[in-house]
Amino acid sequence: MVQRRRLRADLQEARLRLGLTQRQVAADLGWSISKLLRVENGKVGVSRTDLKALLQLYEVTDQVVIDEYVQMAEQGRKQRWNAYRDILNPSFFRYLEYESSACQIRQFQHVIPGLLQTEAFAREISIATAPNTPDAILDRQLEVRMARQVLLDDSISRQLHFVMDESALRRWSQSTHELRTIMYEQLFHLKQLAARPSITIQIVPFGVGPYRGMHDPFILLSFPEERDDDLLFRERGVDSVASQNNPEKIAGFASRFASLSALALSPNDTTELLDRIAFEQKDP
Repeated sequence: MVQRRRLRADLQEARLRLGLTQRQVAADLGWSISKLLRVENGKVGVSRTDLKALLQLYEVTDQVVIDEYVQMAEQGRKQRWNAYRDILNPSFFRYLEYESSACQIRQFQHVIPGLLQTEAFAREISIATAPNTPDAILDRQLEVRMARQVLLDDSISRQLHFVMDESALRRWSQSTHELRTIMYEQLFHLKQLAARPSITIQIVPFGVGPYRGMHDPFILLSFPEERDDDLLFRERGVDSVASQNNPEKIAGFASRFASLSALALSPNDTTELLDRIAFEQKDP
């Protein structure tokens, strides 16, 4: 927390030195004002790419200083997740550190990915899959899931592409009014996210029949520095992932993701499907 506090103070001082308002900075970088506020308030960490964009705007050119700030930001991100180390699977803890630094995330899932879940939906899914989890631990797990979603605010530095099976959208269609309402709100949330230029959401419809990898969820992370190779993460249970950095295997899964994307509905057709399914969730 010390690193993040110092970094946010220095960034704010650099902005004020140039006489820039928060609104001006947000506009120049293509950010929402709320994103900059969260960074300056220390409520979220800042990615390497976002930090470098800020430093460039603030006319910080000394490479030694830049490297120091980058290191501080990375340490701050690690410290953020350290507070949850006791409830996180070790493999997922490592994944979170990589995820926050990625400039591109490609994910295939047969459920709605955690990054895209509303809090109400995430809570119901967590209760259903781990019904004996104590409330205190469940609340902290949800804190982690919601904190990860700061990645969705990055409109320039990060591209996110999600491909999901249609079955992910059909949960609770025959359930209670309360659960159907939660699902309706989740579908509306997906539609809002899909409208963002940095986020692509596609659905593989039931009509395509069985397809390769339909039960094999995975995530591909790419990083802004060319020297940092892509990483592959394959899910192994709830909040547990196995990482692989084998270039040949990663290339194979990148090809698989491209095939899944080609198989799926276009983003526009996906939005129409979201509307149709949301309509079905309404009470007759």
